[in-house]
Amino acid sequence: MKKIILGFAALLCCIVSVQAQEKYYGIKSGIVKSVTDDGTSTIEQTVWFDNYGDKQTTIQVTKIPGFGETKMYIIYLGDKMYSINDNMSEARESQRPPLNFLNPSPAFKLTELGKEKVLGKECTKYSYKQKQLLGSSTNTVWVWQGIVLKSSMKQGKREVVFEPEKFTPNAKISGSVFNPKTYLKK
Repeated sequence: MKKIILGFAALLCCIVSVQAQEKYYGIKSGIVKSVTDDGTSTIEQTVWFDNYGDKQTTIQVTKIPGFGETKMYIIYLGDKMYSINDNMSEARESQRPPLNFLNPSPAFKLTELGKEKVLGKECTKYSYKQKQLLGSSTNTVWVWQGIVLKSSMKQGKREVVFEPEKFTPNAKISGSVFNPKTYLKK
């Protein structure tokens, strides 16, 4: 009888744990590829996510003519964030930012701007302000099921728009994509 009660208690703990896990996206997995060109550099961005966004890796490749390219990696695992650039031998760990477009917090002050199609998906368009190191920016995002398919950041007179190239919903993604050690300099 004790084994049955302990087994039931363990099962109940697992159910509560799964229910408490925050969902960031309305689909289990996907890949979003986008690009921006501001006239001085080109940034290619690829976002992989799995487990409804609980695991996510963003790779940004910045190409500057005459100077080469740099890579930046941002990895979210649960409530942790790991930042790595292409010459680091350690990942910087911090808390995952609280932004969640599937279940937005009223404290984030999103302004809904209507609906627009992006890559054939009916997106909700939002804007919000964000503090940066050198002032603040106004960001606009086009969101489908919590997933940002297109984004724009305006700071002063400069605006950077990430135009989507491809979105692959429900993609099969290798677990190594979400391992910070994959991207560290050896």
